[in-house]
Amino acid sequence: AHFRTTAPVRATPVVVDGRLYVGNHETGGLNAFDVKSGKKLWGDDTPWFRHAPNWVHSEMLYVGGRLFVGYGNRVFRSATVRGTGESGVLALDASTGAQLWKHATEGEVMPTPVYWKGTLYIATGAGKLIALDAADGRQIWELSLPGWVSMSSPCFRDGMLYVGALNSVVGVDLRKREIRWIY
Repeated sequence: AHFRTTAPVRATPVVVDGRLYVGNHETGGLNAFDVKSGKKLWGDDTPWFRHAPNWVHSEMLYVGGRLFVGYGNRVFRSATVRGTGESGVLALDASTGAQLWKHATEGEVMPTPVYWKGTLYIATGAGKLIALDAADGRQIWELSLPGWVSMSSPCFRDGMLYVGALNSVVGVDLRKREIRWIY
């Protein structure tokens, strides 16, 4: 099967339970396909349609029937904020593509979010690590990083989150909600 998009796809596709989920760079279009048949299950990639209200660079994170995806762009608003226009993260119903919630941020959310114990962690183009309740998108806490984060998706292991921020690598203890080290 072949599906032609209206703009480049820069997000890594995600495959779960026989479905492929992928976002589109400039249109913000989000789509789901059946892996075996190639049939489009939901989505829209029409120019200027914005399922996500800005570019999608990150892969969609699948957790328990929900998809989480960040959006924003790489244009600098200032020396300390990367991302113009709407930026943030969406939660979608994986079976229908319906938006469950949207959390707006200052600066883009191009890195893929991290999920741990009911909390979604996002890194922003304004140098923030933000913890959201994955059920409703409510902000739980935030932490200032040493600079904007762009294209450096956080990784997680044993209660520690690691992320590149500007010219540093940062280790964050999620249990204590504090930066443990900066290199």
